[in-house]
Amino acid sequence: MKVCKKCKRELSLEMFSKHPKSKDRLQGSCKECERKWYKSWRARPEVLKRIKEQQKQWAKRNVDNRKLNRKKYNLKVNFGISIEDYNKLLLRQNGVCAVCGSNTNRSLAVDHNHETGKVRGLLCGNCNTALGLLRENIQIIEKLKGYLVDSINL
Repeated sequence: MKVCKKCKRELSLEMFSKHPKSKDRLQGSCKECERKWYKSWRARPEVLKRIKEQQKQWAKRNVDNRKLNRKKYNLKVNFGISIEDYNKLLLRQNGVCAVCGSNTNRSLAVDHNHETGKVRGLLCGNCNTALGLLRENIQIIEKLKGYLVDSINL
């Protein structure tokens, strides 16, 4: 048992957060009092302004880190692959689109089967968009191919 220095209640040790530098390795005030204090402290306009400014400065210093972390997160959540898996695909495709072979400055989109979720390869934005607009339907793609072949003879 321990007495909270703010509310003066005697509470069990689980009601106190850890603090590695104190003698008993626990905060002096209970979690409830700490939560109330933090909420009121953070609501002060000058504190909010300072926090927002610190966040902006951090974001400026860590632009590359943030982009990489966002990419890693999106790859894992949307396609179930790691950044290493993406880079292996990119290396296997010699850094170009799997369909048209173009080498763009932008990163290639992960193409996957929407029914199974299986990753097929990396595509440039145009090929990825075209495949999506054609609804990945082989019959439509074949008809479009036939249409183009017939129109060449006109």
